Amino acid sequence: MSWSVRFKDLSDFGRYDANLMAFCWCGHKGVLDAHKVGRWFYCFRWNTTFEMLGMHLRCSRCGNHPKRWGPTPFPPDRPEWMASEQNWARLVRRLRG
Repeated sequence: MSWSVRFKDLSDFGRYDANLMAFCWCGHKGVLDAHKVGRWFYCFRWNTTFEMLGMHLRCSRCGNHPKRWGPTPFPPDRPEWMASEQNWARLVRRLRG
């Protein structure tokens, strides 16, 4: 993959087989599965443009929004997050009320 590609939204991460790395103000960093994050954003009907990603991401240590984020070839830190279809079905049921 050429890293000179400009990522415009979450669908670009899947297109280039990249994950999402976020860096927090507290020094914590994490790698998220971009496909799962995209599906999460679509469930909530949030804007998936690259600039808006930080509004909905939170640090698991301090709770702040990340200071920067971008694509990475590294695997996700927590592959077990939303790993089953049952988890996704529960989320959809909860959002429907």
